[in-house]
Amino acid sequence: MDVYIWSTFMTSISRTAYPRLRSNQVVSPRELSNWYSPTQVEVDFTRHNIRGDNLKLGYLVQLKVCQKLGYFCSIDETPADIINYIQEIMFVPGKIITTPLYGHNSAMYRHRDKIREQLSLKRWGKFKSGGLIKNWGLEHATNVAKQQAHIKNSPADIINAVIEKLREDNFELPAFDELDELVGNVRANINDNIFFNIRAGLDQKIIERLKSLLVKKKGSATTNYQRLKEKAKSTTITHFRETIKHYQWITALGDFSELLVNVSKVKIEQFAEEARSLDAYDLKDHNEDKQLALIVCLVYSAKLKTMDDLAQMYCVTMSKIHKKAKVKLAGIMESSQQLVHDCLNLLSGITQHIENNPSPDCYKSVAGIIMNYGGIEKVRSDCDQAIANTSNDHIPLLWEFYKNNRSTVISLLQILNIQSATQNDSLIKAMQVVIKNSTHDTGTIATDGDLSFVPDKWTKLISNDKSESGLVNHRYYELCVLSCLADELRSGDVYINNADSYGDYRNNLLNWQDCSKQVGDYTKDIGLPDSPDALIQHLKYSLRTKASLLDKMFPDIAELEIDDKGRPTLKKCKPNNKPASAIRLANEIRSRMPERNIMDILSNCHHYTDWASVFSPISGSDPKLKNAIEKYILTTFTYGTCMGPAEAARHIKADISEKTLSKINHRHVLPKTQDIAIARIINQYIQFGIIKAWGDGKSVAADGTMESLREDSLIAEFHIRYHQKGGIAYHHISNNYIAIFSTFIPCGVWEAVHILEGLLKNKSDLTPDVIHADTQGQSTVVFALSYLLGIKLMPRIRNWKDLTMYKYDSRVKYKNIDPLFSGKIKWELIRTHWKDMMQAVLSVKNGVISSPLLLRKLTNYSRKNRLFKALRELGKVMRTLYLLDYISDVTLREKVTETTNKVESYNNLSDWASFGAKHLVASNDPDEMEKAVKYNDLVTNSVMLQNVIDMTNIINELKNEGMEISINDISYLSPYITEHIKRFGDYIIDLSNIPRRIPSYEMDIAWAA
Repeated sequence: MDVYIWSTFMTSISRTAYPRLRSNQVVSPRELSNWYSPTQVEVDFTRHNIRGDNLKLGYLVQLKVCQKLGYFCSIDETPADIINYIQEIMFVPGKIITTPLYGHNSAMYRHRDKIREQLSLKRWGKFKSGGLIKNWGLEHATNVAKQQAHIKNSPADIINAVIEKLREDNFELPAFDELDELVGNVRANINDNIFFNIRAGLDQKIIERLKSLLVKKKGSATTNYQRLKEKAKSTTITHFRETIKHYQWITALGDFSELLVNVSKVKIEQFAEEARSLDAYDLKDHNEDKQLALIVCLVYSAKLKTMDDLAQMYCVTMSKIHKKAKVKLAGIMESSQQLVHDCLNLLSGITQHIENNPSPDCYKSVAGIIMNYGGIEKVRSDCDQAIANTSNDHIPLLWEFYKNNRSTVISLLQILNIQSATQNDSLIKAMQVVIKNSTHDTGTIATDGDLSFVPDKWTKLISNDKSESGLVNHRYYELCVLSCLADELRSGDVYINNADSYGDYRNNLLNWQDCSKQVGDYTKDIGLPDSPDALIQHLKYSLRTKASLLDKMFPDIAELEIDDKGRPTLKKCKPNNKPASAIRLANEIRSRMPERNIMDILSNCHHYTDWASVFSPISGSDPKLKNAIEKYILTTFTYGTCMGPAEAARHIKADISEKTLSKINHRHVLPKTQDIAIARIINQYIQFGIIKAWGDGKSVAADGTMESLREDSLIAEFHIRYHQKGGIAYHHISNNYIAIFSTFIPCGVWEAVHILEGLLKNKSDLTPDVIHADTQGQSTVVFALSYLLGIKLMPRIRNWKDLTMYKYDSRVKYKNIDPLFSGKIKWELIRTHWKDMMQAVLSVKNGVISSPLLLRKLTNYSRKNRLFKALRELGKVMRTLYLLDYISDVTLREKVTETTNKVESYNNLSDWASFGAKHLVASNDPDEMEKAVKYNDLVTNSVMLQNVIDMTNIINELKNEGMEISINDISYLSPYITEHIKRFGDYIIDLSNIPRRIPSYEMDIAWAA
């Protein structure tokens, strides 16, 4: 039986960024070179100022370790790899240094004082100043902890922020326990104050109402507290109405926005997450202040989420109405072919008759032909129907599919506070007209006459010249307003007041005053011009020089041709054949790979990286669960293979229940901690030399793969490309094969909005700055934002000939490549809105708004957004520059294709690991879908790490046996091999079976092939 024991807060050092070394730690050649190589100045100082070889080595070891860690580490705790490496640099090869390095601690402490002086390192600890006992380090750390505890809630996050600030200001780090105690006390005091203030701001009626949520009503199996956690279901009219009722019920609990105005968004979210992870019974264990505060945050969060759900349901409903009308129109057009044929035959007959009988009395004959057809009315009716059926306009068919949804849609508009994000509020006024006239269905209604929001395709249907002033067709006007509202909610031109994703995104942007202080340093760091004029000058120069160079090189580029009509084509290149030696190496490795199973691989990778230690209760305390690491690994296996807790509990040979697996998933695992665990595996993976043959880690490819979901889910939609219903697991895969970031996105979301987020949220030591993608990566807005973020967007573009290319000046003519260009850049838009663009990009860089949220607002739905228009123009320039490279450089095209193909191969590995069920996860909760994708990454990345370790061992064995292996041969290998891994059978975990650690000199030996 699993026992949970809740106690005081403590933070495990393994969940923080506190730097540390272990005496048995393996340090890779890369780490040794990057961090522990003494400079010549340091070596010379040591030789001239320290006596004795032992003390010289001891001094340098302490110096380099302190530079890396920020504090002094005992020589006994310093890995032998570091000591040996520094010894080889300091002394002649073969020289033996006896241990211990320090015979007396006094010499070691004197060295530390020298090192502090040399590094200008401020000592942590008490000292006398002006007759007073001071500890500047403690005071500084306390102030930072107080500041961070107001905007962060996780103790590990606060500790990490304090460490970063102490190191930035050159303070020596204290012992971890001292830092943990300091942060724990500061955080507890601040949280207690927040809980007290929230409780003090509630009147007794609301307190009783909130407490009643924790009590089961008679005849009910659950409490209303559980009802707060309910997720929206699929977009049916029944579920739409249920969600509206759910929103009205939440709203009736109270409006807590003013009460939480001084609490940071992060803390509100984390308090709500903690409340969501607890049952009503568990919540009662906390004091009343915390109980009420957690419930208030959960109610507030649920209200925001439900507003977003309603907005999404509304947009999806309107989209479905249009889709159904278009489907019906297509059917009508297909069935009306005979009618059109009859009308054309009649016209042809009349024409032929007049031609054959050009007499004044031919009218009588024509009238006879018309009467034979069925008469004037029949001709008029058939012609009108034929015209309507071939007009390719589905709008007249919308009402049939809208009328059953009408009352629900109108009631939604009445309860949500929808506002305009611009000075133009004509659409909001039109919405009020629709609401006002919603109780009846008349032919026409009166408006204020402002139809500026109406798209051209609606204009003639809504009003015509014969209509009285201010009168419009009621049905078409209503449908037009609702359709425009859906589009502008998506783009952010209108927003729902106080909502989250559908709220006013401008509130999340940094103000320009803050941005102006950062622009200079930011543009300098990433190499951007620091003013609008300088930017335009730079872009024009780049366009001019790149186009002129291609024009000059064109006769020598055999793959690029432009025919007499100005149509360009790119010839396909011959594929590179894999050499026989590479095939032989791959076969030899496959035959020698040791048999493994997924459970052992996850356990081994934990021993290598400590990845499972990052998980803990959502409250932030250390886990009090018995055998916590073992259970975290089992939970990752359960969800990473899509087996699910029920099946896993039946098949895992361990004392663990379905309930425990589910509880750990809900109460101990968050997407952000999964990202940290994944980063630990990546950081170990990149230490091995053989991956250098696959890629330098400087580029990634982004693409999605279809995942099946439960039907009863708001975000399960039909995907045109995959021809099925579900969602998208969106992956960022490094050119060395490892998955650096993954997320879950609904089918209805444009995949391109998530392209940049993988690099911005990457927590590993890999630092790619190039993104390859498929066709979704060709958006001009994404090109612009990536450029401003210092990211090179280089997608694979199959339909490049259909994209417009732009000259820096439309008056310029090129001898060879002029037919490639047809567009004109609106440079003034870029100049005018430079500040808006920098404000947006600095907001993304500072993390106050996510790139997907921003890009979702900057789509073709946006007709009013000035930021969208400016980014689109900048993107036209950046895409043209890339296209000029793409069509002229065959090596670039091959590189892009090779890297994007790795994503497709990764998707196959991901599918292979997801053998437990056909659905991604048995839940309609988007958060659980996100976690399921990341669990799968933990499994697949662990498989890759284990494969790289085994492949390294085998390559070293083969080299020792005399086999000649080249780097080129290794480049054809892949860590995605699975034939030697057992997925089925008994699932047994044994953490006592510690795998052999690979010595550092073996990690890179395979690379020296």
